[in-house]
Amino acid sequence: MRSKLIPVIRTLLLSFLISIIILCLMALLMWKLSLSDGQVKTGLYLSYLLSCLFGFCFGHIFPKRRILWGLCFGIGYFVLLALVCVVVAKATLSYPAFLVLGLCCLGGCAGSFFS
Repeated sequence: MRSKLIPVIRTLLLSFLISIIILCLMALLMWKLSLSDGQVKTGLYLSYLLSCLFGFCFGHIFPKRRILWGLCFGIGYFVLLALVCVVVAKATLSYPAFLVLGLCCLGGCAGSFFS
């Protein structure tokens, strides 16, 4: 089990890094193109979904029950995202957090399904 812990942490952190890169690109697009609120929200939700699609690595780490492990990856990614949000921004979780949780779970399952 210990030999699988390092790849799991590495995959979560790499997914978080991908999310940061996508969010920086979204900030650049907001600055250059003056995007509306709806476009920004859509971009944010897509960034979470795309980051969790990186759960396909979990299909290789855990070949049995890939979908379940992809779901766990999505939940783990959401917990990491929520911790960063609460610690850095001192914000509380609200209704959109459940939508983000759903997107993270969906992305993790889909990513592990396609592995």
